[in-house]
Amino acid sequence: MKKLFYILFFVLLSPQAFAQNIDSLKLALKNAKHDTTRCNILNEMIEAENDDEVWPLYNTEMKNIAEILLTSQQKVKAVKIAKKYLAEAFNNIGFIFDNQGNISKALENYGKGLKIREDIEDKYGIAMPLNNLGFHYKNHGGLQKALVFYSRSFKIDEEMGDKQGMAHLLTRKIHKFSTT
Repeated sequence: MKKLFYILFFVLLSPQAFAQNIDSLKLALKNAKHDTTRCNILNEMIEAENDDEVWPLYNTEMKNIAEILLTSQQKVKAVKIAKKYLAEAFNNIGFIFDNQGNISKALENYGKGLKIREDIEDKYGIAMPLNNLGFHYKNHGGLQKALVFYSRSFKIDEEMGDKQGMAHLLTRKIHKFSTT
């Protein structure tokens, strides 16, 4: 009975906690003084938001700020940060198009995000679009291509010691073989 109470408590509390987190992030965004901080907060809001009608709006705002940062920043570090958020935005746009069934636009945006991540040598960031490309090809019958992208992503996770990323990829590979 006690277990049931705790499970019910956490299930009912979770949506409220997420709503409070979004509200806190909105307040932080309103008070943020720097565009890189705004991008960071928007990225957190994208991850925390479950409404597929809302998070793409945050993504568009993050993409616009990152593009403005790229044209206005002279410092190498600031440019790299802006490119990171721009790549993240393209990856998210690819995800949106993938969910809508627009394969060519999904691949185009995943590719843009991957290219930017490679240009700035962001290993962790490179692994993410590779993983998304693998997932895309797996879902659309390109199993050999999926394995190529998953393997590249796994190798990067392995080099970085990202055990969680490695476990996630291995789970996807096992699932692929169990469903074919």
